[in-house]
Amino acid sequence: MKTGLYAKIRHPIYTSMILYYLGLILVFFNLLTALLYLLLLGILVYTAISEENFLKGKFKDCEEYMKRTGRFFPRF
Repeated sequence: MKTGLYAKIRHPIYTSMILYYLGLILVFFNLLTALLYLLLLGILVYTAISEENFLKGKFKDCEEYMKRTGRFFPRF
């Protein structure tokens, strides 16, 4: 992927979920929402790593793509 969001971030949908729910926590903060957010982060990180490991086995260019892009946020 050399254009669009995927040129900078490997998981832009997960990034949007992370930022969206972070915004909700900032508006409706309580202990339960904070714990659920941490659970969501763990699930998203685990899922992203699992997907990347699967794709590494399928596509030979995947390793190079992963080195040049960030998982959830762009590399600078």
